[in-house]
Amino acid sequence: MKGKLWMAALVSLTALVTEFITDASLQSEFFRHAAARMFVPYNAFTNALGDEARAARDQLLVVDIGAQTLARSRDGWPLSYGQHARILERVRRAKPKVLFIDFQFQAPRADDTLSQLGDTLCAFKADGIPVLMAAGSEAANGLLRPELEALRGSDGQPCFEKVSVTYVPSPIDHIAWTYPLKATVGDTELDSAALAIAQHLRGEPLLDEHAHDTTMGLVWGTGSASNGPRWQAPAPAHQAAEAHADTPANADANADGHYCREAAWQDMIPLRQVAWRLLQIPADNRPFCPAHRSIEASSLTGPQTQAQASQLAEAMTQRAVLYGGSFDPNDFIASPLQGDLPGVFLHAQAADNLIRYGESWRRTNIGGRLGHQAEWPMTLGALFCMALLTLLLKDVVRFLSHRIRRVLAAARHRLRTWRRTAAASPAQAPEAAHHAVHTHHRSHVVTELRALLGRFGRVYLALMVALPMSLLLENVFWISVFGYSSALAFCLLGEVFVATEEVAAHESPKEPASPTPTATAPTVPTDTTAVTPANTGTSSAPHDTKAAS
Repeated sequence: MKGKLWMAALVSLTALVTEFITDASLQSEFFRHAAARMFVPYNAFTNALGDEARAARDQLLVVDIGAQTLARSRDGWPLSYGQHARILERVRRAKPKVLFIDFQFQAPRADDTLSQLGDTLCAFKADGIPVLMAAGSEAANGLLRPELEALRGSDGQPCFEKVSVTYVPSPIDHIAWTYPLKATVGDTELDSAALAIAQHLRGEPLLDEHAHDTTMGLVWGTGSASNGPRWQAPAPAHQAAEAHADTPANADANADGHYCREAAWQDMIPLRQVAWRLLQIPADNRPFCPAHRSIEASSLTGPQTQAQASQLAEAMTQRAVLYGGSFDPNDFIASPLQGDLPGVFLHAQAADNLIRYGESWRRTNIGGRLGHQAEWPMTLGALFCMALLTLLLKDVVRFLSHRIRRVLAAARHRLRTWRRTAAASPAQAPEAAHHAVHTHHRSHVVTELRALLGRFGRVYLALMVALPMSLLLENVFWISVFGYSSALAFCLLGEVFVATEEVAAHESPKEPASPTPTATAPTVPTDTTAVTPANTGTSSAPHDTKAAS
């Protein structure tokens, strides 16, 4: 009993110390970001599974103004208001559920086609399609051009809703880990683009008006290369200059021009790139594709067959269309999975999270809560459970050993019968000898494995489980339950190995001793000689140009 108490005390003390170490480490922003980058491919891969994830992704489509659209434009960038109107008119005909425009029409410029854009925006309203316009970030210059602010529909209401497109990257690694759901510009409080999109699609409010925590932790996802963008595909120098496209100097695109790739199972391995480099395994170093489908804006206004027009319309019908651009490097954001990404995909990813999780969207308070008084009862309760499991460890092993002994007894009986048969047949003697050597080798390997499990199981598994669980579950109580229950189960496995080997050793058949020649008393020879008996033996995440997202 004293040994059990010491074991319980040791496990409880190890749990408590590890909790303090984990909590102190998660207080460091640098450590938290480094750990998040390590596990973000795993989270992205697992979050992409399931019908809910696919349904959320399928409701969003990005219409992108990229290099191809600018190359076909006579005036280059900025596009005229009339060109925007023509693209949006094609979108309107497809009857989307909601339209988000990720361009800031804020600065005045000489363009007499502004009225065409205004008419198109009000046509959306007349069709019952909500329009969300990216508002400027400086209230002194006006959130939008006055002419657009003055637009009204037949009911006297504005033809669109202004939304915020601002975000704050992490000061540690400049990655977009969070997304603000509300922003205040001057005296105006605006919903974010993603929040407005998700609320229109779900048909319900997702944020309390009096909520204090309005910053969402982004859960980044990845998509298929077949739907990946071509905005970073290598292009001839003259074409890139013509289109004002930003192409990476060392773009590593595949044969079809994609700069991104599809996620695979090996991407879930932490520190995979380091391991692959050490093992000299060829790796595809292209970033992951965005999780959401995108089409080039030029495909809407260019020549197309009836089948192509039908496919494009089907892609936009009853979906949220996000209209943005991928040509301005000032609007790119840093993603932990995709690297540099156009800002419109940030809003798509945030809307995806809100559509999927609803009011249960992820808060940003990760870790760092062990010192809170409310957590202590739960932590102490978890430690008590761990100690109780430790006290019952031997009893559980004894119960399992009894069950295993019954199964092994029958197996040993069959093996004993087979060995006796082999011993009786000299032709099978070499096979029996090989089996005996194999059995001895297996016993040695199992013994070594048991020693490894018993000596290092608690500390190793506790540390390996506590870290990812702290990032995923964000709760000290569940870290304790999962981490240390798994550690004890790991040690229990070693004890079961011991019990199994003890049963095997106890019930292994004793081989019959080889008879030895015995001397016989000399007899008086007659017509025969003395005969001796024969021996037998057996033997493996600018103004009027692009929204500053």
